[in-house]
Amino acid sequence: MKTHEVKTFEFKELSKEAQETALRNYNTDIDFEIFNEDFKESIKYELAENGFLNAEYEEYDLSCYKSRPYINIKWVSFDLDKFIKPSQKWIKESNISFDFEKNEIIIYNEDKISKRAENILNVLKEKMQNKFNETIQNLIKGGLEQIRYIESDETKQDTIEANEYEFLENGKRW
Repeated sequence: MKTHEVKTFEFKELSKEAQETALRNYNTDIDFEIFNEDFKESIKYELAENGFLNAEYEEYDLSCYKSRPYINIKWVSFDLDKFIKPSQKWIKESNISFDFEKNEIIIYNEDKISKRAENILNVLKEKMQNKFNETIQNLIKGGLEQIRYIESDETKQDTIEANEYEFLENGKRW
């Protein structure tokens, strides 16, 4: 059996070149697993805060490697009170729903809806769709900002130092 003595260093004790190696080799996979769980909750929370309840989403991709970042919402219900004026409470009794895939309001008692009411519903549909799109874009923007933060050298260094990781003189983690 051979015994080897190895000298290890804290991050701040490394040379600039070794620190760069340590940062370049730092694996952010664990940080991204935590981010993914938090982001899934953020999607539901932000949509609910903006009047869109019980959101179910199929997937999201913020990587920008294959396409533009997106969040694919499969189904969502909504809180009409967040979108209508007190004088428009009749809309709640009109038995309507909103289909995001087809981008249309479904009116179940259409024969009882006047032309004026139909115009109000179309304005409501546009207002809801704009708010929905704005919420999704804000989520994507916030998610991308979090990813940039996780991948920043400053964050990597903070994590390395907080966890008291040790390194060899060349910057490889011990």
